[in-house]
Amino acid sequence: MKATLRQIVEANAAMSILGKRDWPSAKGSYWVSKLVRKLAEEYVHFELARNIAVKKYGEPVAGKPDSFLVPAYRIDEYNKEIEAMLAEEITLDDCVQIAWADIEAMRPVPAPAVLADLGCFVEAPPK
Repeated sequence: MKATLRQIVEANAAMSILGKRDWPSAKGSYWVSKLVRKLAEEYVHFELARNIAVKKYGEPVAGKPDSFLVPAYRIDEYNKEIEAMLAEEITLDDCVQIAWADIEAMRPVPAPAVLADLGCFVEAPPK
C-alpha cells in the first residue's frame, strides 16, 4: 500500500480512534492495528522533520530555551519545504486497506467525519 505523507498526517487522529475500537473480526483487528502502528511511526518521523524545519527557518523565542518561531519573512520557505515533504509517497509494507464490511459491522459505526479523514486507508463502500 502507498500513501502520501499528507494522507498519513490527515488520517493520524482518525486512525488512533479506530485503533482503540473493538473490531467485529479478529482479522480486521489485526490489520487495523498493524496499519495504526505503521501510520503512527510515519507521523512521528514527520513531526521530527517538521521540528527540524522550524529550527532551520525559525528564530529563538526570548526567554524560552529550545523554542523557535518561524518569522513571517521566512514562512514561505518553511511552507515550501513542508509541502514538498507532505507530497512524498510512502510505501506502507504489509499493510492493507480497512475492509468496508468491517467498518459497517462496527457498533456504533464511526462518525462520518472520522471516515472522511481515513481516505485511502479504507476500501470504497459498495455502490
